Amino acid sequence: MFKYLMKQQSSLLYVLLSLPLSKKTLFAWSIIHLSLGIALWLKGQWCDGLALTGFAYLVIFDAMGVLTAFISSVLTTYGSLRLSSIRNPFGIQRFEILLGFASALYLLFVALYMLKEGLEHFILESNHEHSNVHSRNLGWLDELMSIVESVLMFYIAIPVASALGKILLQTTPSAASKSLDDCLREILLHPTILSLNATHFWQNSYGQLVGTLHVHVNPDVNEQTVLAFVYSRLSPLFVNSNGELTVQIVK
Repeated sequence: MFKYLMKQQSSLLYVLLSLPLSKKTLFAWSIIHLSLGIALWLKGQWCDGLALTGFAYLVIFDAMGVLTAFISSVLTTYGSLRLSSIRNPFGIQRFEILLGFASALYLLFVALYMLKEGLEHFILESNHEHSNVHSRNLGWLDELMSIVESVLMFYIAIPVASALGKILLQTTPSAASKSLDDCLREILLHPTILSLNATHFWQNSYGQLVGTLHVHVNPDVNEQTVLAFVYSRLSPLFVNSNGELTVQIVK
């Protein structure tokens, strides 16, 4: 186990050191971006500024997006990382989806927190009738800005979380749903094919389609002929997405 971990660390270090300057710059910028977000958050906590704290959360989210872009660029540069293995049957690009989904969930939780804090401070400020008018107006402006930031966070995070959640749940992508249905209906019209079972089409990563299905045929049929027919109908949907299609003939 120790040797395996050392090997993984050395291979990761090799990938980082062998990256071109542009990708190293992207990684460095993500770290700087994250540090800036943390510094803004500390400043916001120090001066009790909700708007500044909310802006810091957005900067941190943006830094996570830059880091995701860096990971995507590494996966694109080193195609071997996308290859299947026993440990990672569909390559490691699934981690790219997980990181993006985690970032979207982070922003959703932050949006809820900022909305709650903004409304709570607004109500408390409204009840302080004897407070200084100028400071109360500044407080209302700060709380209003924090509520606007929370709405912006919801607007950004909900579509991203929904799209990436569907990928992680292995649902059939809506963009390919109609084409798949048409192809499957056409396959069922073949005289030697009795039925289709265990059909499952989903995305492993952005735009990468994966599909499996069992084709039930007559006992005396030529399996290779049926396979060639099924692949001829479905493979065009997978070639463009660099996907994987697995077909099993059942007699």
